[in-house]
Amino acid sequence: HRLADVKATILKAMSTHGDIGYVRVSVRGSIERVDDPFCEVLDLPEDRLLGVQLADLVAMQDRPAFREKLEMVLRDGGACGLFTRFLSNAGTLLRMKVAMVELRGAYGAEGAVLLLTPAPEADESSQVSAA
Repeated sequence: HRLADVKATILKAMSTHGDIGYVRVSVRGSIERVDDPFCEVLDLPEDRLLGVQLADLVAMQDRPAFREKLEMVLRDGGACGLFTRFLSNAGTLLRMKVAMVELRGAYGAEGAVLLLTPAPEADESSQVSAA
């Protein structure tokens, strides 16, 4: 049996990379855990993000699509991705590529895990489809 903690190692590698944000949300969409790169991108400390509805950090124009995708993942399971913009503490909009995957435990859904990376501005037709 291997004793290596693969999950902790992956999270540390993502944090060291610096451009990969990690967010874990509850089944209600509130933030349960974030990593340093996500906090730095939004210019907010972790303690200000915990318990906040992740969709509330998304630009107003992008919220309906973001909520729809997150609800789909939480309700139906599976995974999906999209491009969306987050509002930073400085008031700037930051375009991010987001991957969402249901976090499933022994008794059902426990929330979702999201990975986020900065994305250059592009036309609205560039969407990531459901997996």
